[in-house]
Amino acid sequence: MNKKTTELFFKIEGNRKELFKYLSEYDVDKFNEMPNGKWSVNQNIQHLLLSEKGTVSYMNKKILAADALDSTSLKNKWSWFMLKTAFHAPFKYKAPGIVNPIKEVFVYENLMRDWEVTRHKLQEFINAYPDKYKNKNIFKHPMAGRANLTMALDFLDFHSARHIGQIKRTIKNI
Repeated sequence: MNKKTTELFFKIEGNRKELFKYLSEYDVDKFNEMPNGKWSVNQNIQHLLLSEKGTVSYMNKKILAADALDSTSLKNKWSWFMLKTAFHAPFKYKAPGIVNPIKEVFVYENLMRDWEVTRHKLQEFINAYPDKYKNKNIFKHPMAGRANLTMALDFLDFHSARHIGQIKRTIKNI
């Protein structure tokens, strides 16, 4: 793990742990409530979990042919900059179908456990990731396109930050 990926991993892991500590002060029985028809706490968590699972799965597939992957270009970096800018705008975006949470009752403890397992798989992937591939486009975002590992972790960071904000707003309304 290089320094930047290490920092990003521990940042997103710290944010996840802080979220669970924050949520521990509330009644988990209310985490499936959807105030004003918006996503529940558990739906937000499931969305983040599905997004991270998909990211880890995709990167594990792509690493098998990493030598053939394109290197990160200026165009990739520009697309990434535009995605980050869009995520910080106060607009609502529709989640891609594959990571759209289903409308059912979730058991909060199961979501926490599944996210812990997924996060461990991400850490294992990062720890085993060869430094020679640091500029290879191992990740693909549906809107921004291809990105390297550092950019993928950056996405997990700003994506989770956006949803953690949504979770905290939802908590206030249940």
